[in-house]
Amino acid sequence: MEIGMLTSVPFAGYLSALPWGYYADTQGRRKAIIVSTIVGSALAIVTSFSSSFEMMLILKLIGCSFSTASITLTITYLGECTGSRHRNKYIFIMNSFNLASDFTCYALAYGILRLEFNIAIPWLSTTYRPWRLLALVMALMLALRSLMTIDHVALRVKPTFWSSVVAQTIPIFKPPLVLKTLQLFFLMSVCLSTNNVFFMWFPTMVNSFYSSMSDTQSGFCEKIISNLTNEISEDVICDDTVANNTIYSGMAFSVFFTLVNFLTSRLAKWRKIVLLSTLTISGISAVLVDIIHQPVVSMMLFIFIQLSGILTGNVASYFVDLYPTSYRGLGTSLGLMCARMTCLAGVNIVGGTIVSHCSMTFFGWAVFVLCGIAVAWFLPSDKKRIELINGV
Repeated sequence: MEIGMLTSVPFAGYLSALPWGYYADTQGRRKAIIVSTIVGSALAIVTSFSSSFEMMLILKLIGCSFSTASITLTITYLGECTGSRHRNKYIFIMNSFNLASDFTCYALAYGILRLEFNIAIPWLSTTYRPWRLLALVMALMLALRSLMTIDHVALRVKPTFWSSVVAQTIPIFKPPLVLKTLQLFFLMSVCLSTNNVFFMWFPTMVNSFYSSMSDTQSGFCEKIISNLTNEISEDVICDDTVANNTIYSGMAFSVFFTLVNFLTSRLAKWRKIVLLSTLTISGISAVLVDIIHQPVVSMMLFIFIQLSGILTGNVASYFVDLYPTSYRGLGTSLGLMCARMTCLAGVNIVGGTIVSHCSMTFFGWAVFVLCGIAVAWFLPSDKKRIELINGV
């Protein structure tokens, strides 16, 4: 339960999407990125020294309410800084770098978690272990990024704050934008949660899966459950190490998705076809993952479920195309907030059902993805957009 809470709490940070979207639309994208990264990195550094579960949970929640804003704002910023002819391609490429960052995290984990030290910090009533150093290094990377963004930022004072917030927010949920809002919010939720929920459980599930590799007759669910339900006695010493195979798998996973995303960027002008095809592969994989018992194939299917992660830039590009300029920042922020709330719920639902109802968890998720395919079918056609860009 505690793993699920710590894993999912960064998604709760997207509850701040409304104020950040408003701030970006009224004060400027760049200034919002600077503020969010500086405060977010500072809180992340403090989080790495947390002395209790509760302290880490609270600090992660507050810190992520700042740092997660920069993800949404960067997508919007890039979309507005590129012409319509190349916009989709560049957003796809940016998402490739986002996926490649996962490889960086796993590479850092491989180097840092192999270290062995245990430094007592009496004034914090805790000990400094390699996992804390890993958290600190990743926080410092965000801090470096924030310093690279700073330059002179002109301040603008806006009167009638609350009336301005209402004026920015209400039109998104009224005709003619309301149907587009519901459609894009749901699609972003499907694409992001299908990837993020299972990616957040990836180390735990893969660690358990590798521990059961000798059993070639059982399915994927039986393999991961067998090592998640062992009895734990009160006097067991916490083992905070991670198996090398799990790190290797994570690195390979990140490289694979980065390459796939780069390849699909070549098909950016056919974004609707890419969206429908990818969701179809993800949904079919969710159905087959526990039916096929061959270990390598079942692991590949588990990875293919998460293929929807390459669609974040795809769906985000629709926000840029279908929303007026004055609502893009807020619309994209709220869309990602809705998606991250789905991730928050999904991580905890999977954590609560995977042991007792593993197969049904995957079947249920396949239905969720199928609904996404149905909604995506009603997006504007690629042909009309290509003709518009080419001036036909």
